[in-house]
Amino acid sequence: MASEETRRDLDKLKQIPDNNKCFECGAHNPAWASVKYGIFICLECSGVHRSLGVHLSFVRSLTMDRWKHDELERMKVGGNKQLKEWFAKKNISSDLSMPEKYNTKAAALYRDKIEVTSRGEVWHEASSPAQSWVAPRTQTSVQGRSEYEAAHSVGRMEGIGSSSSASDSTQFETEKFFEDAVSTLKLGWGRFSKGAFEFASSVNDSVIKPTSEKMADKDFWGSIGESMTTVMSKTNEGFNNIATLLQDDRPRHRMEHEPPTNRAETSRNSRRTRNQSSSQSRNSVTKDDDGWDDW
Repeated sequence: MASEETRRDLDKLKQIPDNNKCFECGAHNPAWASVKYGIFICLECSGVHRSLGVHLSFVRSLTMDRWKHDELERMKVGGNKQLKEWFAKKNISSDLSMPEKYNTKAAALYRDKIEVTSRGEVWHEASSPAQSWVAPRTQTSVQGRSEYEAAHSVGRMEGIGSSSSASDSTQFETEKFFEDAVSTLKLGWGRFSKGAFEFASSVNDSVIKPTSEKMADKDFWGSIGESMTTVMSKTNEGFNNIATLLQDDRPRHRMEHEPPTNRAETSRNSRRTRNQSSSQSRNSVTKDDDGWDDW
């Protein structure tokens, strides 16, 4: 992962005009870079650059990769605007595909220029080793490298005491294999991160942001208060209506089913009834006694 200092340096470089857009497609806020040209590119175009091979384009993530000092220096001496002007000067059409555009002598010269100037040295186009560059005839020799790239690489190795043996080629192939494998994993993670970011952005734009805006609007809370007041008013009115109905129904029910009575009159009627019953009983006994006497 890039250090905080490296991130700050790259962020400053992205603020330069043309660097805040992808060099290839113009997409905003590019998150990747091709170190060999010192240009900023987007996620999709970084996959195409990576497919060219590390001899033509060496891709780095601005945030997820650890940057070396010389790689950061190449970004400082490069830039999207500088490469556009260089290609225009060398009559390299913008309509060319990426493999066609970067498999040219103009691209080879620019790669050499970036490498030399990043070391603080003066670059001369006329004496550049890239002047001997020729287009590769096949894509099978040394992983599609041009004859100039292969010769230039061997020359540097021989300069430090090595020989152009089969072991050098094997070492290059091994390093390229691991580099491509790691780059593939980073590309997959980058696409996942991009999809997650787009999903989160859509949720924020469609749900979170509108909701927060409504909650920040004082008219929204005013309408909520008015609605609550209306609901409470209707509820109180309903309870009052129910209480009124219950009070009106209670006396009516007593009049219909329980007519009022006088306790004193009821008591007198009850005593009168008992007295009548007692008199009838005594009369009955008296008649019976008379009958026995007659017998």
